[in-house]
Amino acid sequence: MNILSKYRERIVQIGAGLSTLAVINWLYNYPLWLVVIEWLGPIHGWIWLMVGAIIINRILIHFHAMTELDWTGLDLVERFIRKIIIAFYFRVVFVGETGFLRKILSIFSEKFSSWRRIITFLSLSIFQDSFFAVAYLRTSNGTRRSLIFSKKDWLVFLGSSVIGTAYWTTRQFFLLELTKYSASIFF
Repeated sequence: MNILSKYRERIVQIGAGLSTLAVINWLYNYPLWLVVIEWLGPIHGWIWLMVGAIIINRILIHFHAMTELDWTGLDLVERFIRKIIIAFYFRVVFVGETGFLRKILSIFSEKFSSWRRIITFLSLSIFQDSFFAVAYLRTSNGTRRSLIFSKKDWLVFLGSSVIGTAYWTTRQFFLLELTKYSASIFF
């Protein structure tokens, strides 16, 4: 039996989900973002694009919760990361290391857990969007498929929206200005 045939349905779900998200994000992040920034300017454009991103991502979160499928692959990624952390911890702590190293590692693992959430939050906010940030970092009812947001979920969602759209507006504004400047030199 081929190992991929066992996971075929899961691979298709994740592939279809990520492909759909990629199309939505590309259409929003490139043609629409550039037009809105050019038309409204960076500040007003950022505000309107942030409102649009919040609406789109809230709809995606609702859809993600209603389908009860892991079409983003986030559950798979989280299980993989936990296995790596557990394997590392088991190997260093329980395989003949000194007591000093155990204490250092336990302090590090406590600090790393909070830093991992912050790094994950910032990375997903900038390189993905608030949908991925809140879907990965959900705290409501212990599941990422709950339709109810806790206060912390709302903070993650709105904070990610502000950070992500500010980054994209700044990035797209500079790319647009660079393109206009280059065009003025060559044409």
